[in-house]
Amino acid sequence: MENIQVPSYYVVKPKLSEAELDEVQRALSITPCPFSILYTHDQSGYQTAMSLTREVTLVSSEASAHDLARRLAQETGYPVLIVGTADHLLDAVYMDGTKEKVC
Repeated sequence: MENIQVPSYYVVKPKLSEAELDEVQRALSITPCPFSILYTHDQSGYQTAMSLTREVTLVSSEASAHDLARRLAQETGYPVLIVGTADHLLDAVYMDGTKEKVC
């Protein structure tokens, strides 16, 4: 039997078109994220976070966002969403630091 890993957290780009937002919402419907972390003071990032999660936390840096996301995922058992610099539209990040494209 194959060992299935669930991402610890996801990283999404802050500015999304309606079509991109729909695509991300569909992808996150499999493993919903109750919390999002924002490290920029960008209005579009805040709107994206509020569209995808119930609660938004603002931190001072990208490193702080990744540290907090790992900690919250471990403590709550739920993946967390970071709104910020993503390599793709939506990236998954696992506990071992491995990153992969979701969409």
